[in-house]
Amino acid sequence: MISSPENPDRQINRMAGCATMGLWVWKWVVRLLVTWALIYLATVLYSIDWGYWGRHPASETMHAKTMLRDLQVVLRHFKTEYSKLPIDPDESKIIRSDGILLRSLIDTTATTNPKGLLFLVDWPTARPGIPGLKSETSSLSNATLVDPWGERYYLLLESTGDNRIPNPERLPGATGKATQHAPESIPAFSAIFSSGPDKDPKTWDDNVCSWR
Repeated sequence: MISSPENPDRQINRMAGCATMGLWVWKWVVRLLVTWALIYLATVLYSIDWGYWGRHPASETMHAKTMLRDLQVVLRHFKTEYSKLPIDPDESKIIRSDGILLRSLIDTTATTNPKGLLFLVDWPTARPGIPGLKSETSSLSNATLVDPWGERYYLLLESTGDNRIPNPERLPGATGKATQHAPESIPAFSAIFSSGPDKDPKTWDDNVCSWR
């Protein structure tokens, strides 16, 4: 027995339905691919250190110098207020921008700051390219003051009362063009410097200092 052929209209409708289903599937595949691409792009963009792209060596040096000069100013204010510095100065010893020295300036409960004065006010939080205060905990006792490259500043403090300090550029091991004609001493009560982008305090070509 020969079966009768299927209605042509039904065949056409079935083919149209398959085409519609296939188009719907492809639309959802494309939407999923676009969504995944957007999520991936957002992840990549979020992981980029945008601050890095906005940084420039000249601006970092400028920020480093501004910060160390501000530190020099607040140390002078402390000395004016208490007729002494937070620590006993020793011209033969380089100290860093942390510990008792820094706590005396930012912590109103420090024993070296009996009047409870705040010498460092509204200083920024350190981040790449920007100097500022850095602390691993909420305690001020652990805070450090760092330069744009994340290193603590170096300080020499005058101790003899003659307002002169041995020039750190003439210390043993110092290298670089800046050291060739550096004077033996600096007319100041404090000398503060950053070790610069290479983070080596002995290589003076990139160091940032308060006296020049």
